[in-house]
Amino acid sequence: MKYSMVFCALAVVHQFSFGAAPTEVARHDILTWPGMNPVQFGCYIEKTFGIRDNAFHCSATPYVASGNPCTKGEAYAEGPAFPDAAAEKIHPAIKAIDLNWEHGELQQISIDFKRKLSRAEIARMFSLPENFDVPQQKTKFIRIYIQECGSDGNCLGIQMFDHMGAGDVDCSEAK
Repeated sequence: MKYSMVFCALAVVHQFSFGAAPTEVARHDILTWPGMNPVQFGCYIEKTFGIRDNAFHCSATPYVASGNPCTKGEAYAEGPAFPDAAAEKIHPAIKAIDLNWEHGELQQISIDFKRKLSRAEIARMFSLPENFDVPQQKTKFIRIYIQECGSDGNCLGIQMFDHMGAGDVDCSEAK
């Protein structure tokens, strides 16, 4: 009897520590990030989380995209990373957020969760319809999807536009 009460109490604590968090809404609206250039986003990170990127911050000169996928691949993909220390500040269920930048634009956001979350939990977290079908005229992204990204959790992908790298364009003219 004594052990069953302990296990019951542990189950309740476990439910509240892991089950309740995904139902709360994220503290910051990641759906506003598309459209920011690298310096704007770096300044947002600096002001919101107090973490300053070395190149992309509030005091940086206005951003002008200078790269192309054929000859300046690093400059084409430049942009700030999302600091790991700030991921939980968006929502406690988030492990990490990865950003892909192309030609000065945020191409994709990948949100890695600490555990596998259902579509309904993720939709509530980010105030999305459960089918992720957001009217195109109201968004700056083309696709929202869930994918497996590890044995312990899944990921939410938010794609603003199709990837366009050196393999996707004719680089013979650039040489």
